[in-house]
Amino acid sequence: MLLAARSVGAAMNLFSTDMRDWLRASVCIALLSFALMTPAYIAPPMMHDSFWIDWVWADQFNMMVRQGTLYPRWLPLSHEGLGSPAFYFYPPGAFWLTAIFSLTGLTTYQTILAAFTFAFVMSGLTMYGWLRPRTSRPLLGALFYVAAPYHVCDFYLRGALAESCAFAVLPLVAVSLDRCMKGEGWLPLAFAYAALIYLHLPAALLTSLFFIAPTASHAAWQRRHTAPLRSMILGCLLGLGLAALYLVPALTLQRHIDVGKLWALPLYQPRYWNLFSPATLADPVHAPIFGTMLVLLGGASLALLRYRSSRNWSLYALVISLLVAGALPFLWTLPLVERIQFPWRAIMLIEFAVATALASATVPWVLGLLYVTPALFNASLFLSPIKSSDRPISGLRTYHPDVLEYLPRGTTTVVEIDEATEAVTRQRRHPLLVEIDGRSVSRRFYFPIWQAVCQGTPVPTSPDPQLKLVSWQGSGCKVVRTSTPQERIGGVISLFSLLPALTLARRFRRRRTDQSEAK
Repeated sequence: MLLAARSVGAAMNLFSTDMRDWLRASVCIALLSFALMTPAYIAPPMMHDSFWIDWVWADQFNMMVRQGTLYPRWLPLSHEGLGSPAFYFYPPGAFWLTAIFSLTGLTTYQTILAAFTFAFVMSGLTMYGWLRPRTSRPLLGALFYVAAPYHVCDFYLRGALAESCAFAVLPLVAVSLDRCMKGEGWLPLAFAYAALIYLHLPAALLTSLFFIAPTASHAAWQRRHTAPLRSMILGCLLGLGLAALYLVPALTLQRHIDVGKLWALPLYQPRYWNLFSPATLADPVHAPIFGTMLVLLGGASLALLRYRSSRNWSLYALVISLLVAGALPFLWTLPLVERIQFPWRAIMLIEFAVATALASATVPWVLGLLYVTPALFNASLFLSPIKSSDRPISGLRTYHPDVLEYLPRGTTTVVEIDEATEAVTRQRRHPLLVEIDGRSVSRRFYFPIWQAVCQGTPVPTSPDPQLKLVSWQGSGCKVVRTSTPQERIGGVISLFSLLPALTLARRFRRRRTDQSEAK
């Protein structure tokens, strides 16, 4: 035993101090992440809330990546084989992650759990990387960030895979902004910002408005010159260019789907979520949960205000908490902001700020753990929803039901699942191909990727007026899939954004090498 201990000690001495710190932090973060995920590992598959959507999308996305399609946009099995353009509009980043895990032989549900686990671990590591040069207790803040209530809620309560992955990128955005303020280049911000967009568009929008914009404004005012502001703007613009492959189709093809269903019900409108309103407080499920989160995080922020080293981040957390609670109702009616559905998505920013303030405060570990405890206690509230739900995987595998907003525009008149199910059932009973009076209708939902080829001549398609299936004028034709102009334009923009990014990265690497040799 003594010999083994000495061997381990000798091995550790081979590493630098930085390496040992990172290794210790990685082990602690991984252990906490696996502990938080353990109930899900041993429970029946969870199919409540967004979990069933994760499964339907990951099942097809993983399959198509294994078949060689690197960026699947059209899901052919959705809506009982009628198809869905889900990934023309939903960012693909989190599902690229499930696809990578699927290459190891994991089942679809296992790839989802693996992706969530990876997101937990990486969020802790990136937070540790953000805190380590700035505080004396970076691991404390990183562990808090991993186990923070909304972070855990995103998994156990909501099944929000993409948003959970966005937690891991937010600290990278913060590090990149800090580099811009120090004049060390804006290229990292471009990649971090693009990664956030590819993962979760609402998180990217909230981060832009409530984190990047205030940071840029503060930097310009504090430094009395516009260099940091210019760097941040250039970084974000290049990030938008890198994300154009996804953004251009997502923003320009919405007229072909029932995207309005995302906000049709009051529950999905940001103005509904105001904790100062009796109507919101009457909500029996969400108001108590998210109200409790804001109280816990707000209380921690108030307690940390007494420490000068953490005061700025504590104030920031309190301000965002008040905005999320609804202190400025008009804010959530502004253009773009009204599209984020739930103001409480911004709790991600609050938890980031509280974790930073906690790690920055001059408090002993024991007192610091008192602020981790509410997060862990609140996390326990989300272990109860573990259930198999009324959507068994066998049914998902057979029918691949999909979400209503990606149905063709006009398929249903109201946001009712029963009506949508009835419509899909009626359409899937349609014959594979019907030809009436020289016009053909195929049993496949319309989207502008479909083109009919009749005797070697391309023929434009259109949605059937009644069923919204693919139809065209002609008979004896073959339907083929093509790319849309929006896809091609987005791809060109991303390519031309990637080329200067790689050039800048090469210059940066050469400069760092020269600096190291000079030392």
